[in-house]
Amino acid sequence: MLCELLGKMAQVSLAAIHYDRIINMATHMTEGDLFQAQSERKKYWLDFDPEHWRRLSSPFRPSREDIDNFLRLLPCGLTGSKVAVLGATPELRDLVVERKGRPCVVDFSLQMLSGMAQYCKYAAGHEDWCLNDWRALDFPDGSFQWVMGDLILRALPAEDHAGFLEGAARVLTDSGCLIVREHILDESLRTASVTELLGRARLCNSREGLSASALGGQAGGHWSGRPHVVSLLMDKYADPAARVMNRGLAARKLDEEEGHISNPDVRELLRSAAGFLRTGPDWSISTKRQMEDALSRRFEIMNVLAPRDHLEGRHYPVYLLKKRSGEK
Repeated sequence: MLCELLGKMAQVSLAAIHYDRIINMATHMTEGDLFQAQSERKKYWLDFDPEHWRRLSSPFRPSREDIDNFLRLLPCGLTGSKVAVLGATPELRDLVVERKGRPCVVDFSLQMLSGMAQYCKYAAGHEDWCLNDWRALDFPDGSFQWVMGDLILRALPAEDHAGFLEGAARVLTDSGCLIVREHILDESLRTASVTELLGRARLCNSREGLSASALGGQAGGHWSGRPHVVSLLMDKYADPAARVMNRGLAARKLDEEEGHISNPDVRELLRSAAGFLRTGPDWSISTKRQMEDALSRRFEIMNVLAPRDHLEGRHYPVYLLKKRSGEK
């Protein structure tokens, strides 16, 4: 049944896309786990429309300087090396091919693998696909010299971080490296007012102005404009002790704030942000110390680069992590 379903999806979703092969390595997941999503996170991404990607910007999507930072941390010539790219992020798939490597793109959603391929400039025909949960990387030990991903830990529950990092270390060679961009909690925002956050977002979006159309999507839908406001609000209402972004709490607080705002554009912005925050799972969040303590258990932190082309860049660094000697 699974193979039949994959075949039908391939006919519908992949007809216009060139690819070498799909590797179904989901041996640790049932059909229901793959296609009937047993968690909010899986359902969110299975339902996600890749068309929204074109309307996203940093920090939810890698900026130009984020990509440059990934490139600075990768060798100039991968010369055919297989690189595990966790998630369907087209920018990461392309940069591996640019460096003459071969991406093995790992995601549990075939829709994301196929749908995001339309945004790749170079990867089509030069990558492999693997249907697999990042928390159960089903590859032999030492399969890759490099593993890469964007906002991976944010997408996983905090209680799964240690297991994920252990699995990533296992599939790396003894000298292998993990390169990830991650979201670090801006603790200063927890005491800021919503008005202060909106002023900060205006700096991020000075050309567009502070309007619902420039900064927000439709209430109840995916965030389709510049996401600085949502990023700031998620930090404000985060629970660092539980390492979770409390989206429901943030949405309720915005509903309360809306009643105190007279500017109709700002009211619509808050309404749109609250609508987005009500959809999808609570992403995890870590302080800088929490993040680096977790990473250091399995890896040595070799370098950290933060972009300067968006205001929140220092809270979205790219880490170069070397597998610790003796880790399996």
